[in-house]
Amino acid sequence: MFAIKEKIDSLSTANEDVRREIIKGSDEHLDIILDLKGKFDSLTKNCQSFLDGIEEMLNGCEAEIIRSEYLPGLKKLMASFNLVIARVRSSSFKNDINVSFTAYKIVAEHLREVIYDLEHFRTKKNDELEKILAEINTF
Repeated sequence: MFAIKEKIDSLSTANEDVRREIIKGSDEHLDIILDLKGKFDSLTKNCQSFLDGIEEMLNGCEAEIIRSEYLPGLKKLMASFNLVIARVRSSSFKNDINVSFTAYKIVAEHLREVIYDLEHFRTKKNDELEKILAEINTF
């Protein structure tokens, strides 16, 4: 009979240890999620601020400078965003940071649009337009 009581006590102790580990793991998981959410929110805010002002910052830049110095960095940044988005989409915690992740994806799309506009409108040579502007300048 003593062996049964000892076994019950041993199992109760082991079960309590498991319960504490679950609580500890849950707390750590929550801490990680909150930290990650904060990092997404901060990065999203900083990137959005940068993108909101980039047009004005690049107004005085020549197309060649934009093409050679800024577009490669913006494309590298976009690739980095794409890697993070792919990783989060396949993660188990995606739903835990859904609002922050959605805002991050919106900023990534804004970045993609900025790159597209710079490549197709600000830096693309347009011989026809240059001819027209040359003619206008002769008047």
